[in-house]
Amino acid sequence: MTETDIRCIKCNEEVTLENSHASGRNALRRVCGECSATDRWLQRCRKSKDKKGETEKEKEARLSAEKVTLSLSKMSSEEKVAWYKKQKEERAESGGNRKRTFETAVGALTEAKKRLESQQDVDRWFRYKDWAAREVLLTGAKPEELPRLWRSETSKPGAITKVVRGELLLKEWTGCEDRLGSQHELSASVKQRMDLLAKEDLERFQEISRGRLERGENLLSADRLVSSANNTRQESQLLNVVSDMEEAATNRRAMEARLFEEAELADARRKAAQEEKPKLASATLEKLQYQQALERAETTVNAWLMKSRNAYTGMTADIKESGIEADESGKQELQIKAQDFERLISELKREVMEKIETLGSLQIFLKIKQDGTAVGPTDLEELARHWNTLYIRVCKAVKDVSTTQAAADLKKFLGGFRTWVNQFKKRVGSTKKTKKDSSKDENKKAKLSGPPAGTDTKLGEEILTSYAGALHAGQEVSEVFNLANESFNVHDWLCQGNGSQCLRVTAAQTKAFVDEVCSLTYFSQQKDWVYDSWSKDKAKAQVSLALVAKSSIATKIMKAWAHVVGKTAEDEFTSVSTDVDPLLGEVFTPCFWSFGKKTHKVFYSTDYGLAEFKVILEGACLCIGRPLPDEGLKNFGSFCQTVCEYESQTWLDECQDHGWAVLLKKGEMLGIPAGHAYIQVCLEESHGLRILKGTRRGLKATKDILKARIQQWPELQEHRTGKLLSWANSV
Repeated sequence: MTETDIRCIKCNEEVTLENSHASGRNALRRVCGECSATDRWLQRCRKSKDKKGETEKEKEARLSAEKVTLSLSKMSSEEKVAWYKKQKEERAESGGNRKRTFETAVGALTEAKKRLESQQDVDRWFRYKDWAAREVLLTGAKPEELPRLWRSETSKPGAITKVVRGELLLKEWTGCEDRLGSQHELSASVKQRMDLLAKEDLERFQEISRGRLERGENLLSADRLVSSANNTRQESQLLNVVSDMEEAATNRRAMEARLFEEAELADARRKAAQEEKPKLASATLEKLQYQQALERAETTVNAWLMKSRNAYTGMTADIKESGIEADESGKQELQIKAQDFERLISELKREVMEKIETLGSLQIFLKIKQDGTAVGPTDLEELARHWNTLYIRVCKAVKDVSTTQAAADLKKFLGGFRTWVNQFKKRVGSTKKTKKDSSKDENKKAKLSGPPAGTDTKLGEEILTSYAGALHAGQEVSEVFNLANESFNVHDWLCQGNGSQCLRVTAAQTKAFVDEVCSLTYFSQQKDWVYDSWSKDKAKAQVSLALVAKSSIATKIMKAWAHVVGKTAEDEFTSVSTDVDPLLGEVFTPCFWSFGKKTHKVFYSTDYGLAEFKVILEGACLCIGRPLPDEGLKNFGSFCQTVCEYESQTWLDECQDHGWAVLLKKGEMLGIPAGHAYIQVCLEESHGLRILKGTRRGLKATKDILKARIQQWPELQEHRTGKLLSWANSV
């Protein structure tokens, strides 16, 4: 084999050992650098990434690479060669980064036109002779005085001197020069460049450049001496580009020869190893190895078949869980497929075991005589070789199990069975979803009765308009609404019982509590959930209330809130623990509430008629409320409908006479007495926390509200409202 015989196995073009690399163990099977770069690109783009985190550009590259790989797998050898050649040409056209060294040079022929305009300060270094001549001309000094005058001039404190070639020079400013002109030139140049990509490259460049500069300086000096001696003008060739190229080519040829020699030696060793007969043990050991291979063969085949059976069993259990036994046609089809699977398994096992049994009873003879009698091995070495041949055949038979036609049929059956199972599950899933959706609709229809939603009312729209108009006009909200005063003692407010005024706690009192709640990861996750639910149903009002589902977080919030209200106020509260009754305990679990921009909601009473505490965590809101009138308790449904149709001024007048109004900003807390009806209006997006508590002095109002609700909607008696009323009666 010669060097010209080496070709790339991808594009089938001639390559050298330097610009290619080995593919596999054979050092002479080479892949050129361009084809290798193409394969690396495919592998890099197909590399599996987090599907959720990949960008659109990464997804497009991955899908493109998968498509190219799939098309390559279907190409013939000639088509693959043509494809790799095309990729190679495209890479050559686009160009590639190659590290430059001094073995190449750049020649440039440049024509330049310039216009010059400059002003320069001119300093000149005078020798003694030039200075003396000027001094005689200007001052008429005598020659014998000139040495003394020169020493006096050079000894002055401001004099600047230096010694060049053993002669003292004096620096003097000779004025300024203005230069105007134009220049038109044609120049030829040769440049050698080297890429500096690492510290080692810089050190090598400094070493090479230093030597070449010295060589150029010496060569230039020598050429000047020759030109001066011959009275001629000789051009100097300072860059030895040709010698650099020849040196690089010599080094390249030497490396190529060394690599080729190493590759041929590796190829020769590989061929020798293939041709060399395996070193055999004794005939007894070879026979023992053959017998053990027969025993392992059956175990290996059974394990392979068991793997297929486990896959089939898992899919069968999966489809049975999906309810196929309730489908008569599906059940019959499953039985047919089970029979097909058992048949394929038995056929495969029979085929493989027959082959192994044949190998087990096989006798290999050296030759057959003319009379038909067989001659067996003549010595122990030949006998050992025969046992070794049988051992290799048994191993090959086991290894080829997965490549037989019976194995291919089994694999095809399992793939079809898996597709059938998925289709059945999808069909059943869609049926269940339809039933679930229909049951949801029925549940919605059968949902417990209750008051209107209160998020789309005439009252709320008018108050929202007045609120927004006041802020737009630059008015204080207190000028439009009669706002309640701040309160600093929660206990005193609780002792009023079912009073007509609300509780308003300043942000300074709740700052630590608000900061702690806002720093919770659960709070930020809750807001993300709210935004997601709002985006899914844009037609629905952007008002939400969500229970704090994590008991540890709820406990932490309640402990921090207890510090805000104080120990004496805490003694006035009554509630049910989730440990005692989980259903009633959820009523007293803190909840996060959220209102979108320009939203409102009418609350016909506090939830379950309990005392309600609202803390503003973000944003601001306006709350206006009053106690429920006696007429409302007698006919709660009629009262709810009446409030929805209220004129805003009527509601404001009633709240001014009998109720309260509060503008809450971030950090402030509102306490609403048990059984009060109120409206909450938010001009900006707002988030907060709501806590319900039973109070000893407000239990009567709570019972009245619960009874009014049950009287209006009797089915509530069997649910949480009825249970809460029973609890309130027992307290």
